[in-house]
Amino acid sequence: MAHKALRISKIFGIEGSQLLKPDDDYKALKEFNLAYEGQTSPTEEMRLMYRDLLAAHPDLETKLANMPLRLFSGKENLVNGTKAVFFCYQIPGPDRNGDWSLEAGTAQWFLYDLNGQKIIEDTEQINRIIKSEPETPRRCITSKETLIEARKEIEKFINKNYLRPRQAPVGQNSVLKAWMELN
Repeated sequence: MAHKALRISKIFGIEGSQLLKPDDDYKALKEFNLAYEGQTSPTEEMRLMYRDLLAAHPDLETKLANMPLRLFSGKENLVNGTKAVFFCYQIPGPDRNGDWSLEAGTAQWFLYDLNGQKIIEDTEQINRIIKSEPETPRRCITSKETLIEARKEIEKFINKNYLRPRQAPVGQNSVLKAWMELN
């Protein structure tokens, strides 16, 4: 086991003797294993669905490029009685030189369950919930106050779990790219 953990640590650039622990993020390892075994990862499946959507709707890429930041929409949730809000944030990160910027960071998806007041980060699970077609009817009925509170909770979560642990410099903030209410 120690030999495997050492190999994994070297592959992912984990410094020193720090080994992977149960509370570490295994997403990158899972994606690597799937690619190594010749299987399509959930992230790659989403990229393929996006590619197919662009092929089926040739004007969609231009429309998306011309849309403003903080795009908002809503749709009926697949599970009756469930209310949630999806958020996509660009989170800043350091580049190879240690300079922080949004471009060097990552896009991260969050789903805020309004009933249970919990945050879901599992991209695969979120994708199943928010998946829409261009013809999907728009439905926005959640109050503005509720949406603002959900957004504040997500931003506190990002600061606590992404920016502070990575010691992001003052002034480096995440940027909301898109959000969607699910009701």
